Amino acid sequence: MKELEAGFKDAKRFKLITGWKSIDNIAFYTKLGYGMYKIEDYDAKDKMVFMEKINIK
Repeated sequence: MKELEAGFKDAKRFKLITGWKSIDNIAFYTKLGYGMYKIEDYDAKDKMVFMEKINIK
């Protein structure tokens, strides 16, 4: 992720989506500075977590 972000230094924010049951993914992205901004139903059983990180220079 850090290499990907480094390739887009002028980006104002980075966004990603992961499943709400993916606790390890959410913890990993949180440690990298991402925060949840929306949870949306995917289907009757699953939800998607939308996360973003503001690129402060």
